[in-house]
Amino acid sequence: MKKSIQVFTLIAFCFAGTLYSSAQNAERKAGFEVHPVNKKEMAKANDDVLSVETIAKLQTQKLKELLSLDLNQNAEVYNLCLNIEYKMQAISIDNDSKRLEEITHLEVTKTKALKGILSPEQFSTYKKYYLTNKK
Repeated sequence: MKKSIQVFTLIAFCFAGTLYSSAQNAERKAGFEVHPVNKKEMAKANDDVLSVETIAKLQTQKLKELLSLDLNQNAEVYNLCLNIEYKMQAISIDNDSKRLEEITHLEVTKTKALKGILSPEQFSTYKKYYLTNKK
């Protein structure tokens, strides 16, 4: 009897862990990533929580590879990504719908700023990439 209680407890903990993990994955899929960044690149950068600077650097690097940014564009894109990421970190709204609204607003702000930095061809490529990887 004692052994069956231990087995049941173990199964219950495994089930609870699976549910917790699924909830985090669902939150990520719901749009809580501003711009897609390769997960392997993020894992290489740091196993723990990434700094705002690291996230901005990875996003800039991805856009540099995708859009062939020149040095001036690269600096402007990095500063933009850094600014947006600091604002993302500052969002401390408990309500998920309000949080998502704030994140969406920051995404729109970033996209408008990128339109001013990138050439029309680069921006078109960016939009196609972003829409493809947003889902």
